[in-house]
Amino acid sequence: MAKKNIFEGIQPDAVPRCPYFGICGGCSAQDISYERQLVAKLSFVKKQLGELVENLDLQITGAPDPYEYRTRMDYVTVEDPIKEPNIRMGLRKKGHFNHVVDLHECHLIKLETFQKIRQIFESISEQKYDLYRRTRAGCVTWLCGRTVIATCCLW
Repeated sequence: MAKKNIFEGIQPDAVPRCPYFGICGGCSAQDISYERQLVAKLSFVKKQLGELVENLDLQITGAPDPYEYRTRMDYVTVEDPIKEPNIRMGLRKKGHFNHVVDLHECHLIKLETFQKIRQIFESISEQKYDLYRRTRAGCVTWLCGRTVIATCCLW
């Protein structure tokens, strides 16, 4: 069964902040105003739950900031001799699970957390750690960042 896009048919009305928008599969609605995203999400939930919620006054509460709202992100690391750049850290390409978009910024998690993850990746790369490869070899596959309220830490 195909995954349903809850924003299908909604016309873009915002300028995406992320330079990777449309390429990276990490965010799918930065070109739609946050208010309209919330309306679409609430409509989707009501349609999915149907008569279970028809007599309830469901409401949706948006995040204080429509960016950097995730408290955890898992980024893929890969070494690929075929695709440039050969060593990448990021998220899967939209619609192409076998390709990783090399991210130098990400607006889904706190900026300082992303920067620390990127620093760790660059250090690992410089020290020639064994990154994941298409042959399913390599020991560094993911870098996970977690943000704790009011602080930034990595696990």
